[in-house]
Amino acid sequence: MPQAPSTSYRRAPRPHWICLGWLVYPYLFLARDETLNLSWLSIFGCLVTGFILLHGIIAAHELGHIIAGQTAGIEFSSFHIGSGFKLAEFNIAKVKVTWKLFPSYGFVRPLQSRHLLSLTRCTLFFAGGVIAEILMGWALWYTYSHENLHDLIWSVPLVRYLFITAVIFLIATIGASAWPATHTIEGIPLDNDSLLIWKLWTTRRDLPTKRRLLENWQRYTELIATGDIVTASDHAKRLLLENPDDPAIHLTISRLFELQGDLDDAREILERILKKIPKASPFRTQALDLLVCLVLNYGKTEWLEDANQWSIQALEEAPDSVTLKGTRGSVLAELGRNPEAQTLLHEVMNSTESDNDRAYCLAYLGWIDAQRGNYTLANEKIEKAKAFKLQISAVPRLEKIIAALGNSPAAAS
Repeated sequence: MPQAPSTSYRRAPRPHWICLGWLVYPYLFLARDETLNLSWLSIFGCLVTGFILLHGIIAAHELGHIIAGQTAGIEFSSFHIGSGFKLAEFNIAKVKVTWKLFPSYGFVRPLQSRHLLSLTRCTLFFAGGVIAEILMGWALWYTYSHENLHDLIWSVPLVRYLFITAVIFLIATIGASAWPATHTIEGIPLDNDSLLIWKLWTTRRDLPTKRRLLENWQRYTELIATGDIVTASDHAKRLLLENPDDPAIHLTISRLFELQGDLDDAREILERILKKIPKASPFRTQALDLLVCLVLNYGKTEWLEDANQWSIQALEEAPDSVTLKGTRGSVLAELGRNPEAQTLLHEVMNSTESDNDRAYCLAYLGWIDAQRGNYTLANEKIEKAKAFKLQISAVPRLEKIIAALGNSPAAAS
């Protein structure tokens, strides 16, 4: 998968261990051969090396996207493999690499550039993963057709197991990429490679308009970077007027207005576009979530009842969304309905893969602990929330509230 959206998980992810089924199927082929007489140690060795192989195939697919994208002049910000427990996170040449335990999926995230609006460059980028897998398939076919290597495959159980695992997993991943469909990545509906290419070519007449929009957007971000907030705000408003029905622009600009402290403008932008977004669109729940976060992040208690309604509406439209459950739990905590809040927040902590979700949940669970007088546990949760190093204004806000509760006369007594 070339990229993943940055917000709003749409449904709870499947258990991570389901992907390990790919390690069982090849073993069934070996079990049918009574001449092998595999020991438990041999079986364990097959499973471990097969587990590593699945990671390698997914990584090769994503590297195919990166190599193809860089050939086309596209740069990248992140490279992500796997789900579940985080094994490692580091940077390579300004690309953030994240590696997790279970080999269930992968994605890369490109940096915004004009090359993403080029038919040929984007087609090469999107097809890079499948091209890498086809090359791996050719290597397997060559290995199998070579007389000496063919004998090695069938005479050594571990090699046979890895070969069968690679063939089955490659067929599955090529099919998942080549057949146009929307898959779920970390609970987010995401178009696969072939569907991205199909949409790119069927909407190619819109590319000139998109290029003008990108130029205007880049001008806006340059003004923000230079600190010219007044001119940037005027430019942003022109962008909104020129693109009155584009939810992505409205959501992004509302977020920037929020970060500048213009909460009333941010709310007005979100409420205006919310009226135009159809209920089936994921942008709708994102807009509702952003509206609620204006209250959670900045303590706008005068909007709390509105936030209550927004969070209810969002969950009604996407009842399985993990992120929206966390948002609802946070609102319940703001309303003082702590038992209900705890139930939802703990549920999200146990199911989400988003650090953003975890940070919110920890901060609000810490606040609930502080209200019960457990300031040590509350501060521990706040520190864990801060450790994610995310720009979430709710965390320092709740940290101050917890500190004030801990220093109050009631706490001292």
